[in-house]
Amino acid sequence: MTFWQACLSWWYGDTIVGCYRLGQVIGQGSFGCVHRASTESGDAVAVKVLNADQGSDERTSAAILAEMEVFLQLIGAKHPHVVSALDVVNDSETQRLCFIMELCAAGSMQQLLSTMVFTEGTAVYWQKQLFSGVAFLHGLKTVSYTH
Repeated sequence: MTFWQACLSWWYGDTIVGCYRLGQVIGQGSFGCVHRASTESGDAVAVKVLNADQGSDERTSAAILAEMEVFLQLIGAKHPHVVSALDVVNDSETQRLCFIMELCAAGSMQQLLSTMVFTEGTAVYWQKQLFSGVAFLHGLKTVSYTH
């Protein structure tokens, strides 16, 4: 950790992972939690944090490695209906593996769906976007995806 990062961590009480300052937890997944975070230049991103002890059993380790393999293949791939993968940080100081991705300002899909009332037209519109994203992912010819 650099002196600058240590000062920011002490001053703001936030955790620094790589060059990302973690803020509030905005979601929870099967392998870790997702934080709102910021880059050194102040850009907002989402950071999925996995603790090193998360992969203590063989099955969980394999699932985490598969997720990381897919994530690494998505870095630089752009599609309007797929969250952008930006970076992976393996922080040896904190024993954390972190996936850095685009922050969706409107929140998670689950949050959005729970508050919306769908007309047939809206449902068809969203379904087309979803299928477009899935087709894009399959077209990358990477490892298999779970939808």
